[in-house]
Amino acid sequence: MKKRIVSGLLGAMMVLSLAGCGKSENKQNGNVSAVNYSDYITLCDYKNLEIEVSPLEEVTQEEIQKEIDDCLNAYVENKQVTEGTVKKGDEINLDFSGLLDGVAFANGTATDYSYTVGGRADGSKFIDDLDNQLVGLEIGKEYELPCTFPANYGKEELNGKEVVFVVTVNYINEKILPEYNDEFVKMMTKDSDKVLNTTKELEDSIVEYLEETKKSTYENSIYVAMMNAIVEQSEIKGIPEEEFKETIDMIKGNAQAEFEQMGAMLGFSDFESYLTGYYRYSSMEAFETEVTNYATEYMYEKMILSLVAQNEGLTVTQEEIDAYIEDNAAYYGYESAEQFRTEIGDTIDADVSEILMNTKASEAIVGYAKIK
Repeated sequence: MKKRIVSGLLGAMMVLSLAGCGKSENKQNGNVSAVNYSDYITLCDYKNLEIEVSPLEEVTQEEIQKEIDDCLNAYVENKQVTEGTVKKGDEINLDFSGLLDGVAFANGTATDYSYTVGGRADGSKFIDDLDNQLVGLEIGKEYELPCTFPANYGKEELNGKEVVFVVTVNYINEKILPEYNDEFVKMMTKDSDKVLNTTKELEDSIVEYLEETKKSTYENSIYVAMMNAIVEQSEIKGIPEEEFKETIDMIKGNAQAEFEQMGAMLGFSDFESYLTGYYRYSSMEAFETEVTNYATEYMYEKMILSLVAQNEGLTVTQEEIDAYIEDNAAYYGYESAEQFRTEIGDTIDADVSEILMNTKASEAIVGYAKIK
């Protein structure tokens, strides 16, 4: 949970600072540069590093079936069954009221409540005494179910207490999946960029997607292992102070902006309570420490990528920059490349150049990896 606020913001920084803040003038590889990163890091022999990573995983039949099931579940139809009895695993709609000594207790009453008998996949579940007794209940009939709360339930007024739940199951929500056949595949993909006509074509497409995903994950694990090894074995003398401060200020600024946008809606009146309540930091000091640590890691990575790009003689052409802007305008929320350029302003070519250069340097690092 904690890392989400920092790593997510750093990821955005690595891609593009759309808000226009946090941009550094310390550009390398053809852009304006006020700092020479080689003054701060002496790179190790990154071309001959040995690393250990888990092998590339093969696609399994279970993974293919899960993707097929997800497709089918996206078109599921729900039918309200109003006769019969409840079984474990049924998704039911019920009314219930919990009574302690004949009096309804707080948060123990609900109507039109959806519940999965046996518990949901996310682990949410009634107390065992109540959940177990739902099995076998007849739809539409009212029951009084005696239950005992666990001694360690977590609420003093209910710990170990004997109660009665008055329960009526209104209906069972039966999920009806479409039949898996060629007609389903045609229907599902008719409006997509890639129209498919048979289950075989769908399954081939799923395999291709899973293989690409696994390859990407594998290459990323190589990159992470290589970057860790380079940091460990290189001589790091420091970090450019001004750029480091800009990075920290950007992370904090984005976190503050997120609080101002979402804090009140989530019930937090100030920035500190937002960080400690929503992101579970133990204190503002803990947040400050983590921001500093992540900014340090980010700067190490940024400087290493820049120096590798220089060593490898990598370049980025204007054609590559223009193609990136054209291809990614929609991704960044713009209607056209022209709007993308206008909104970002004069720095867009330099920003995109840095993205592309980092990508090329990352690919070079992965290419040199010697896996044990």
